[in-house]
Amino acid sequence: MKRFSREKRVALSLWDCVKQRDGAILRFRETTNRSSSEKGADMARPPNYDQERKERDRQKAAKKAEKLAAKVAARERSKPEDETEGETEKAK
Repeated sequence: MKRFSREKRVALSLWDCVKQRDGAILRFRETTNRSSSEKGADMARPPNYDQERKERDRQKAAKKAEKLAAKVAARERSKPEDETEGETEKAK
């Protein structure tokens, strides 16, 4: 590899930085100068925040119902056996 003077190396590295910067600017301009129909092509569909909120609410309600069902089941299991047997005998 050819050895350059310090000034030449600095100039070359600065030139590389300028080329990279200019390339980045050109890429930025290419992406920002697209028409609105081209911009929409990137996105599959616009977000439906109302639907997402409804889905979250539905999941919360299902979780709450599951917790309540678990509480009822735990209460039934914790009752003494003679109480539950006594209730069935009274019903007869």
